Amino acid sequence: MSDLDVIILGGYYGEGKGRNRVTGFLVGVSSGQNQSEDRTPTEYCSFAKIATGLSNDERKILDAKLGPHWRKKSEGNPEDFGIVWGKEKPDVWIPPNDSCVLLVRASELVRATDFSTRYTLRFPRILKIREDKPIYDCLTSTELEELAGTKVVQKLGKRHIELSDLEVVEKERKVRRKYVPNEIKPVESKSEILTGYEFCVLSGYEDWRKDDVEVAIREHGGSVVLVERNATLCILAGDDHPRVNICKQQNAKCDVVKLEWLRKIVNTGKFAAYTPFDLLHTCRKTRDRFLGEYDKYGDSYTVKITVDDVPKIMESVKESVIEFIYFCKTALNDANFRKTTLILHSSK
Repeated sequence: MSDLDVIILGGYYGEGKGRNRVTGFLVGVSSGQNQSEDRTPTEYCSFAKIATGLSNDERKILDAKLGPHWRKKSEGNPEDFGIVWGKEKPDVWIPPNDSCVLLVRASELVRATDFSTRYTLRFPRILKIREDKPIYDCLTSTELEELAGTKVVQKLGKRHIELSDLEVVEKERKVRRKYVPNEIKPVESKSEILTGYEFCVLSGYEDWRKDDVEVAIREHGGSVVLVERNATLCILAGDDHPRVNICKQQNAKCDVVKLEWLRKIVNTGKFAAYTPFDLLHTCRKTRDRFLGEYDKYGDSYTVKITVDDVPKIMESVKESVIEFIYFCKTALNDANFRKTTLILHSSK
């Protein structure tokens, strides 16, 4: 026996939006003795608290049926209606003749001291409202004692466990395709322009995927690692990758370079060291080296600039001018800023 018919004896108010509504119930069983002439029990014992299992529609049905009959603790004496509480008492109570029966299910029947019965339910939930069942047909205390037997804990399973339930069924093993790193896949050597250089590839482009980038590196003599290390020249990133921001935030010890730099090397067949314009993140070692090779706008002290470099340098100059103007505006008030501007123009 796993499904029990119990009667609602009390209710509990909810929290938040449900603080003015009864959302939980204190259910009970009949004593099974001293029944009146119409078979209605004259005594009911508290048995368990339960709040889950009802749908919204079922809760509305219960609210309509029980709502007018809920009584506060100060309104009447439950004992006059044959209700026997234990230590646990509800927020409101209801006369049994105005109540209804619920069909409930639980995992276990356990000993308890908070209720007037010797037992209560563990993990109970409501299955449905028994509108077809009168209150005198609810579970009795005698039936409850028989159900519990002499055990401290009684499982409420529908059937006994059979040997077939304990048989171990061997699961079919999934054959996982063995991962073969690109590093050991054979590739056709095309050049040695990347010989001696090690790279870590984060992401590629739509037209040049990460796997293709790694193959291209090895085709031209380079090597690829999954995680950067001291021997790694740089980390390559094509499309946006979250790890680029992490490298910036944590001031990573390895440069993060735009993938376009490698693409130019592969397309031209000539190796060229990356410049400040090729970097997404610059480590401290490279930053210190660049101080002696480039000015603050990215213009090299030793290498002639190309036509492609001019827009990049001018963009850096533009950003510096904007930063300077912003600094002046914040450092000086508007009037002083205008005076300073006029003085600079007149000095020319």
